[in-house]
Amino acid sequence: MRTGFIAIGHNDYTGSMALSKTTEAVERLRANGVKVHFDGKIHTDIRETGEYSRSLVAENVSSIILFPSTWIECPVAMAAVTEFEHLPFALWGMGMFEHGGRMESTGSLVSYAMLEGAFKKMEYSHSAFYGDPGDEGLIKVITAFVRAADAVYRLKRSLIGLVGYSSMGIYTGMFDAPMLRKKIGPEVIQTDSYTVVNMMNSVSGEELALAAGNLFETAVPDEDIADESIQKLLRMYCALKKLCKDGGYEAINVKCQYEFSKELGMTACVPLSLLAEEGIVAACEGDIPCSVSMLALKYLSGGIPAYADVIDVDGGGVVKLSPCGFIPYSLGTGIRRIRGFMPGYGFNGVQNSFPFKGGKITYLRIAEMMDGYEFIYGTGEGTETELRQGYMPALDVRPDGDAGEFVRNFYGQHYAFCYGDFTREIAELEKIYSK
Repeated sequence: MRTGFIAIGHNDYTGSMALSKTTEAVERLRANGVKVHFDGKIHTDIRETGEYSRSLVAENVSSIILFPSTWIECPVAMAAVTEFEHLPFALWGMGMFEHGGRMESTGSLVSYAMLEGAFKKMEYSHSAFYGDPGDEGLIKVITAFVRAADAVYRLKRSLIGLVGYSSMGIYTGMFDAPMLRKKIGPEVIQTDSYTVVNMMNSVSGEELALAAGNLFETAVPDEDIADESIQKLLRMYCALKKLCKDGGYEAINVKCQYEFSKELGMTACVPLSLLAEEGIVAACEGDIPCSVSMLALKYLSGGIPAYADVIDVDGGGVVKLSPCGFIPYSLGTGIRRIRGFMPGYGFNGVQNSFPFKGGKITYLRIAEMMDGYEFIYGTGEGTETELRQGYMPALDVRPDGDAGEFVRNFYGQHYAFCYGDFTREIAELEKIYSK
């Protein structure tokens, strides 16, 4: 997480007290894991402020925090803002504070109120924070803004590999490439399924041996899985891994149904789950909006995201999330069992067959509409549950809030999710994208 920090003020007020509080603000952010670019000065001159602002932008920071350390004249602040108004930025002001046995003020809050009025009139879509640098809760809120801005920066530079395209006629999995590139950022690079099949046929024996070691260290295959099937899934894993490496993909989505699951006779569940453990955001069924949602959660949380279908909402308000057979192995519990795909559906291959672990989750779907995107998100408490229909990974989730509202806000059957609460970060992400 990288941010630029610009302290501004007025020569009449920039004494040691103002600089001390400014430095405290920077150090508090750094203590929370934020890499802060700060020159240690309070800028008061209109020309010099603009020059420093330009130098920060040249550092490729993903956001800017404008900190009125004291009373400030608007033209000095605007000399800075003009240089970074294309970036996500925040205004942070502070009120009175205890110093030398009495409450003191540098005029920061006065400047904050004045600049807020000016920025609103100018229709800037910025974030605004008010409070003392010593307020740990405030520091976490500002850190969430920085993390969201960093996610936007990374999303705009991300590549998603798409094997095939839409699966099973799922309208909500289809996407408008120019709109996605313009409004959210990722580029989607499409590859035909036949290309992957050819790559599978050219996997070397050495590559297969390394992949087998990875698989057997991670999962426990049922004894009745034919060696031919194990070899086929390993070849698919090697091919997809090479595709991601050669293309520089941060994420990959595979149209499994029906070319792989029926014609090739091997589902992509296990190969994609192995890739997910290696840091590639992996999903299937060609649902690119879901992949974008997963990628956003990875950047916001720093963890491994998953996705699942909404299978059921029971009378008690519990939502059952369950993918076909994809589950990142570190997100599961119990024996990481893999077995032949559940019979009765006409699909062939190997699937993961173990449940998700319990814990607090954040769910997200960045849904494509006719003119932009809707952010559907929230938190819930996940509870370990039995396999769905005796085969499929599953997680029972009680949403924080009304389950009926969750149902009314359906924008598709697939939801990305990760462990932990990152709704504050998503709120900041949504605000940045609303510009």
